[in-house]
Amino acid sequence: MSVGDFNIGFNLVLDGLSLTMLSVVTGVGFLIHMYASWYMRGEEGYSRFFAYTNLFIASMVVLVLADNLLLMYLGWEGVGLCSYLLIGFYYTDPKNGAAAMKAFVVTRVGDVFLAFALFILYNELGTLNFREMVELAPAHFADFPAASAITC
Repeated sequence: MSVGDFNIGFNLVLDGLSLTMLSVVTGVGFLIHMYASWYMRGEEGYSRFFAYTNLFIASMVVLVLADNLLLMYLGWEGVGLCSYLLIGFYYTDPKNGAAAMKAFVVTRVGDVFLAFALFILYNELGTLNFREMVELAPAHFADFPAASAITC
């Protein structure tokens, strides 16, 4: 995807860490589906629940396999949206709606800071690709004495 000088690919990476996390996401997702298929049977909104759950797992897979911070951020946003939808699944109860709204607002506040960090990183390094950032960071931040304190 290109916009002016900004060019970023939407690629997925499968290395040891992402394979481990992918196994966790799909394994836990499988267990959730097995339990929920029994627990939710006969409930109104059965299909809607599994649509939300599948979207949640798909967003987690995107987050885990992302090649760059922008794609990871999109996965993160999907996870936040699905959290809101699943927390407020029984929306007829006002408590559930309030809890869903609280979760939505809290995650959106964090998302603003995460997006701000993405802008700063792109401005400083010129890339959001994980491999390129790891290569560029030592030389770029070598003269920044507080870097070790900030990253601890």
